[in-house]
Amino acid sequence: MRAQGTGEISTRQSVDLEGAGYVLPAPPRSQRAELTATRGGEPAGSADGGGVAAAIGERLQLQVQSLDGLLSEIRDRLQLLDAAIAEDSRAQLKGAVREICEVVGWCEAAQQGMRAETARAASGQEPLDLLALCQQVVAARDAEEPIHVIAHRPVTCWGERAPTRLLIERALALVAARTGGRGLRCLEIDWQEHAPTLRVRSQGEPGGELPPETVAAFRAAAARAGARVAPDEHGPGGAGLLLRFEHSADAAAP
Repeated sequence: MRAQGTGEISTRQSVDLEGAGYVLPAPPRSQRAELTATRGGEPAGSADGGGVAAAIGERLQLQVQSLDGLLSEIRDRLQLLDAAIAEDSRAQLKGAVREICEVVGWCEAAQQGMRAETARAASGQEPLDLLALCQQVVAARDAEEPIHVIAHRPVTCWGERAPTRLLIERALALVAARTGGRGLRCLEIDWQEHAPTLRVRSQGEPGGELPPETVAAFRAAAARAGARVAPDEHGPGGAGLLLRFEHSADAAAP
């Protein structure tokens, strides 16, 4: 796909916000709202420490609310089971126990999500809004050619801000080197196979030798940010590339 349009930064977002909420499996009874917590917006870390803490707090608060709803569901079902012991058949009681075990399983899934995100936060990572980060990189560049930023839906990537930003900068530099600095460049953000992805595209034609130092700097940045590099749909000989942040594959994936 070729990026089109004019302007220093062009941003396109779909109105489809699927994946912006933390949704547990549908419960067997009709009151689903009690077991679902919905985000009011995709939290993402900001450049200041207070914003990072707030973003992490919002994500953990969401999961705590989900656990609260699940625990309330368990209490309700246990009360129903207690009232039914003297009247229901063995088969009905076993069915009620199975339903309670299902809710316990949902609690365990929510707990695993909390454990993963707290471990990331403890290691120095933060939830990064890839769209906002790419816009910051583009706005800071003194480029004669515009670089377009496209986001098909909200994408949060867990990682360290500075290494991830450096990787975006060096990916743009590598693609520019492949095309001799010619052609409109584009950063396209999306999910692919439940992992955050960033496509770096160019309308320029690839050709010529790449400076070894540019390639080495890009590879070092990719390793530091924990991103996997792959060719885009045009293959290894194309101008663009694909960055996959697989360590964030379970973070709010749609």
